[in-house]
Amino acid sequence: MQCRRRLGTATLEIYSAAGVLLAAHRLAPDGAGALVRTAEHRADLERVVLSAFTTSPPCQRKGNHPPGEAAGADAAQLLAGLGPEVSVDLARYAELAEAGR
Repeated sequence: MQCRRRLGTATLEIYSAAGVLLAAHRLAPDGAGALVRTAEHRADLERVVLSAFTTSPPCQRKGNHPPGEAAGADAAQLLAGLGPEVSVDLARYAELAEAGR
């Protein structure tokens, strides 16, 4: 594949390895911030976007339920080996933050 653009033209041409012109696209002027799309590409994009729409109702959201008994038992088992409650001294974090400034 090869892309060609003649100096001073506003067209980009795409050729196969055998030299056959596959596509030619019009270019917007440099710095225009414009998007140039062929009618075929616009139709293809529109078809893809519209095919993504559905008339189905949205999925039901998951309810916010408290953990069940099994989850509580699992948590208790995990916490059993940790020993006394762990506390965090946030003042130490403040000191470290100050030192890092």
